Amino acid sequence: MGRPPRIHHDGGIYHVMARGNGGQIIFCGHNDYRKFKSLLWRAKQRFDFRLHAYCLMPNHFHMLIRVKHLPLSLIMQWILTCYAKYFNIHNDRHGHLFQNRFKALYCQDETYFLTLLRYIHRNPVRAGEVQDPGDWPWTGHRALIEPYRNGLVDTEFTLALFHSQAHKAREQYKEFAESGSTDSEPESALLGNCCFSMEQLSADRTEDISCTEKAVITDADPMIRQHILNTGFPLDVLRGASRARPIADARRNLIRSFVALGLRPGKIAVFLRCSPALISKALRQPIHAQT
Repeated sequence: MGRPPRIHHDGGIYHVMARGNGGQIIFCGHNDYRKFKSLLWRAKQRFDFRLHAYCLMPNHFHMLIRVKHLPLSLIMQWILTCYAKYFNIHNDRHGHLFQNRFKALYCQDETYFLTLLRYIHRNPVRAGEVQDPGDWPWTGHRALIEPYRNGLVDTEFTLALFHSQAHKAREQYKEFAESGSTDSEPESALLGNCCFSMEQLSADRTEDISCTEKAVITDADPMIRQHILNTGFPLDVLRGASRARPIADARRNLIRSFVALGLRPGKIAVFLRCSPALISKALRQPIHAQT
């Protein structure tokens, strides 16, 4: 039986994790780390999300992402697909690079946010790669302690949790991150059932944010039919080629509601009888205010 779809939360913060297939290496050297960071830059511009923390390790990564109106699954699908294509081409390999789908934990309060923040940036210390989190170049730790902004990590929200004055906030964050009070705790105490480290991941213990969706979307489904009714237009009109603003906005709203249900863009395209490219374009375009 498939897992139910995860509800999309506008403004929600997620701890995102992905691991190499079978624990294999996904970053072979500095060029691979730099490529992944460049994809994060592009993804932020393309999908408009906030990156509060990240850590890239040889066979897995962690990120703290705050989404806006676009669902996390769409963002991560683009990042992971682009990087896997790059990695396979440059290493003359085929097949899946990442193990299963990415994992995500919804962060519901500031206390848990800070726990995850320290856990992510101290991941190289826990793994024995370095003794100080600032010595690992592939995290967002330095962006929070150095007085300049690198742009990739969004620091304002995090620093405001420590102090209203930036220089004092950086000092307090540095002390907090370097304290390492959670290093001796088992991952299960920090991440619940979603243990994730350099060691073997037990896939059946983690909740996947992606869902096992229906093979075909049909308007006979009461939930699908209700979303269509909410647009105020018949299905045949939404499937049409009209570019009139009210119809186009209704169509975009419907697409976004389907994605929030966990339905894939390709299946939505089949249902609306349009190209997948149109679905992606609709997700990036704003909804015009009603007058």
